[in-house]
Amino acid sequence: MIINESEIKEDTKTDYLTYKEELIKNWKWSWDWSSLENIWHITNLKVHCPKCDTPMYETSFYDSNLSCPRCSHKTNSRQCGDSDNIKRIIIDNIDRKRN
Repeated sequence: MIINESEIKEDTKTDYLTYKEELIKNWKWSWDWSSLENIWHITNLKVHCPKCDTPMYETSFYDSNLSCPRCSHKTNSRQCGDSDNIKRIIIDNIDRKRN
């Protein structure tokens, strides 16, 4: 997901750049922003463990399972949402705040 920097008013730019986490579909998500040629991208998108708030990791590409390295909580990634859809929701949240 990208945001064209020219579309952002200077006074709201820092608002969305500080927007780096959100509860989406009952899961905490966090991310960073990266700029390339005045286009902002969501990077390092992570879903957090609902038990201890540690970023989870995929245990296998084939089974879509996520595991917490701290408490070993496991879940299927389909329960917390597809990362592309989550990025779209983040961008939509920004668009709604701008309007």
